[in-house]
Amino acid sequence: MDQRKGEGLVIRNAKRQRKGVLRLAIDNHCKQCVYDPCNGGTWREQVTLCTVDVCPLHPVRPLSNNAIVLLDGDFGHHQTSYKRASHSTSTEKEAAR
Repeated sequence: MDQRKGEGLVIRNAKRQRKGVLRLAIDNHCKQCVYDPCNGGTWREQVTLCTVDVCPLHPVRPLSNNAIVLLDGDFGHHQTSYKRASHSTSTEKEAAR
């Protein structure tokens, strides 16, 4: 393997690892801030329902798998495109044609 290719792989792997560490740090911060084991739901569900929208991590907070149901379709500005792209109804799809 060419040395430059090897260096490129090392850099890409380091970036992936950093991204994983950042995600873990955000998840842990949100869990520590919001989660109460005495309340109902998992920590992700409780973090999904977090109302501290002045928090700089609010737009990137971890969401539970059932976030659409929990948030009743009310997604923040950073997730609007995800909602539209992934969960549009057949009527919305026909209207878009």
